[in-house]
Amino acid sequence: MYTGREISRRSLVTGFDSSQSGRSRRLSTLSTFLMKPTFKDSLAWEQAQVLMQPAMLRVVDNIRKEIESSPWKGTYKEVTAPIPGYHLCLTRSQYQIEVDVWELCYQVCFKEYEPIQHLFSQENEAAYPVEIDTRLIDDLGEVDWQLLESKAQQSVRKVFNTLP
Repeated sequence: MYTGREISRRSLVTGFDSSQSGRSRRLSTLSTFLMKPTFKDSLAWEQAQVLMQPAMLRVVDNIRKEIESSPWKGTYKEVTAPIPGYHLCLTRSQYQIEVDVWELCYQVCFKEYEPIQHLFSQENEAAYPVEIDTRLIDDLGEVDWQLLESKAQQSVRKVFNTLP
């Protein structure tokens, strides 16, 4: 397993109900442990480097499309720990939901990316072995934009379909 380069991320999907006395009451927290996706070799790492920026672009554009047709309002919040990234902050009525955007990108780029999820968990620095979805890269090393778009749509829709 290639561990010379690892990506550390923590995914948070947190819901709040602020309807009681103006204070936020936590409805649910679904978080994955601080997972470090690890790659089997340097080729897999290089493939991830090719895919992550295009995946981010498609995920963000699909988030925009979903927000346009939903009752939710969305903003982005920059986070610096454990690794710099962005959280999508969705609000509607008394609900506030926060989603780690990198986790959505991971679902696009990696095969069957579903790290073990725990309610109210603490961070864990366990490594999470991942496998690149090589269908996203052709023989010339170019990105298959249609498949990437399809996987980005699926990942983003899954989030919006599970909102309260």
